[in-house]
Parts: sequence; structure tokens; C-alpha cells
Amino acid sequence: MDTATAELKNEGLNEAVGYYYDILHSQTAVLSTMAKCGKPADVQFMMAIVKEKKNKMIAIERKHRPFVTHFRTLQDSVNVFAWFAIPDEEPDTYINQLADFYSAVDFNGGKLNNPEDKKWFRAFRSVQQDFFNFIKSQYPAILKWQGTGGDAKAVYESYLGGKVDEPVKKVEAVVEKKAPAKAPLKVEKIPAVPKAPVKVLRYKTWEVSNYKDETIEFDADKIDSGFTFNFFNCENIKVAIPKKIKNFMLNKCKRVEIEVEQCVSMGEIIKCERIKLTVGTAVP
Repeated sequence: MDTATAELKNEGLNEAVGYYYDILHSQTAVLSTMAKCGKPADVQFMMAIVKEKKNKMIAIERKHRPFVTHFRTLQDSVNVFAWFAIPDEEPDTYINQLADFYSAVDFNGGKLNNPEDKKWFRAFRSVQQDFFNFIKSQYPAILKWQGTGGDAKAVYESYLGGKVDEPVKKVEAVVEKKAPAKAPLKVEKIPAVPKAPVKVLRYKTWEVSNYKDETIEFDADKIDSGFTFNFFNCENIKVAIPKKIKNFMLNKCKRVEIEVEQCVSMGEIIKCERIKLTVGTAVP
């Protein structure tokens, strides 16, 4: 989708697609919150980013009128990200509503006639279809909140910000009046407990985090061109991805050697240090 967007050479559309990606990436925070917390009475806080990014799309649409159909196609796509709020009493009703949200992009997208515009819409619809198929394939288990309580909104916002930290308790010093002065106690600094390494496959997305001083391998027979690989907070690791994939991302990683045979959509390196990327065939 990035390539098709770049070929249209419109900064506003490129920005709007970035907002769409922001919404798409926020779904990791949604799923992680549902795994950690009990279901709250109101889940609308997880839709706030959707409303915010859609409003931004609408605002920049006014400055790029020749691409109004592209912008409205993007805007029509966002309702599918309310999948967790659709009533699920009847399976057929749930799937039909989800399908309606997904197919809403066809109303405006089908109006695009130029070859470059059609190419963009096909690429965009493919991304949207992957997400729809993921939710559909995981239904109804994906709707279950698996935790036992906690402040779901705070946990969600922490995941959305890229980390979840336990709140720091405020410790107040108690001073007795007229107490004789005492020499200060020497307190040894307690080292931070490292987070456990995680390597988990969620549908067609590998999430790898907190690995250090290791070589990470993936089975070529279980990878296809629709897979995404995300690496978070890894240090001094070697990674080999032996087949063509869709996307890869490194976030807050240090001293990583990664071999990618071929990437067809997007590769991102965010807030990283000393990354060595070896490409077998091609990356965007």
C-alpha cells in the first residue's frame, strides 16, 4: 500500500494513510488490554484514537479535493475497528455486521477509475481484508476479556504508548520531632527486573520482544508473503527471515543483525541503534 500511495504523489493522502496505520497498529493495544483486564462497563475509550484519526483525515481532505474519493474511502474503513463493541448474541448477526463495516470501503473505492487509483484501492483493500479475515477467523474467542480486573483504560493507554509499567508508589518520609540526628542509611540500588522475552504468533503477525544475546530463527515452511514481523526492545540479537514477507518493524532495538529475504510492503526501523539489515532480494 505504501508504494501505491507514493505513486499518487499527494502529501495529504500520504498523511491520511499514516493515520490509518496508526489505527491499525492500535489494535495490538486493544488485544493486549483484553488479555490482561476484565471487561469494563464502557469500552469506548478504545475507540478514541479511531475518532481522532478520522477527524484528522476529514480536516486534510478539504485541502486536497482532487483526492476526495481516496480520503472518503479511508474514512469509510474505520468502523471495522469497532469489532470489539459489536453485540455478539448471535454469531450470524455479528459476522454480518462486521462484514458490512469491512465492505463499506467499496462504496467510494469502487468509484476510482484511473489505473493508478485502482492500484491504490486494491492495495488498501488487501490490508483491510487481512484485518477483517483475522477478526472473523478468531471469532468468538477474540471477544473474550481474559483478565481479572484492573483499570482497563489505564492499561490500554500504556500499551498504546508502547509500554506498561507498574505504578510507582509514593513513599513519604516520617520525621519524629526532637529525634536525635542519625547517620543516613546506605541503600543499595535494586536492579530493574528484566522483562521476560516473548515470541508469539498472532494470526499472521509475529510479535518478538525483550530478547537479548540470542539468535532467533523462524521455520520457512510456516511463513508466507502475508506475514508481518514486529520486534520490540531487543538487544544484541541475530534474526533470519528466510522467505518473502509482507512487513517488518524494529522498535527500540539495539545491536540487531537482521536478514530479510524479501519484503513486499513496508519495513520500519524506529528509535533503534546499530541495526544491520541484510537484504536477499528486495525491500521497499
